[in-house]
Amino acid sequence: MQMPSALVFLSVAAAVLAPTRAGAQASLDLVREGKPEAVIVTASQPTVAAAFAAREVQEHIRLISGCTVPIVLDTAVPETRNRILVGESRATQALGLTNADFAPQEYLIGIRPQTLILMGRDKPEPLRRQVHLNGKVTYGPGLGATAASFDGT
Repeated sequence: MQMPSALVFLSVAAAVLAPTRAGAQASLDLVREGKPEAVIVTASQPTVAAAFAAREVQEHIRLISGCTVPIVLDTAVPETRNRILVGESRATQALGLTNADFAPQEYLIGIRPQTLILMGRDKPEPLRRQVHLNGKVTYGPGLGATAASFDGT
């Protein structure tokens, strides 16, 4: 089940702007003065859902700000940047979070210093084999969905 994009962004905005201890507000700049202040981080081999979500987050930030926030793999995260962690990765594991921690269809929108976390456990989808005209074989979600591609750039 996918959440509508507007709902996801309202939820993210609420989480980022929610008061923290002693009434202070969390600050996590994603874009400042038309330049990215954050990176979107996925695993080096993200799930179809995480790859799709990373592209969706990137596109919505671009639509809102006019700025494209880069997507990077968890093996190449600049330590000085704010991060949006999408799906399970080395970065979420370092924070003690794995997809196995969640029940099916359970999700987390979390805040840590310099970090926005978007992850959870989707309902497993059966993979279907696709043979293309050029002979290439790929596997993607079944039930009429299309396979997502992700090259990490």
